[in-house]
Amino acid sequence: NLTKHVIFIGQVPHKRAMEYMAACEVFTLPSWQETFGLVYIEAMAHGKPVIGVQGQGVDGIVVHGQNGLLAKPRDVDSLVEALDYLLSHPDEAKAMGERARKLVLENYTWEKNAEKTIKVYEEVLSGS
Repeated sequence: NLTKHVIFIGQVPHKRAMEYMAACEVFTLPSWQETFGLVYIEAMAHGKPVIGVQGQGVDGIVVHGQNGLLAKPRDVDSLVEALDYLLSHPDEAKAMGERARKLVLENYTWEKNAEKTIKVYEEVLSGS
């Protein structure tokens, strides 16, 4: 009975995906083979609390209970628990989303990435 509660939209252009992301309340990608996961950063930049998977690359970005939640790998009950928590605690979910956005703006913008890249080149060139 998922179709009563979920709309499966299939593949959409990136711009449209960002519109959906801006409209959602929570973002989750329960992948257990994820490295960094740019899509999490995109959701966090929209001020959304995210749900990722423990022990994957995203757990270096998502701090459980701070800017999102981490579910156990391959554990549907853990994912349901995280979704239920965020949807039934909208004020806390909003606060997590705001902290997520702040983290992205402070650390993961194109400008910040350029600064980090320049720093690496400067260190290499100076022999440090």
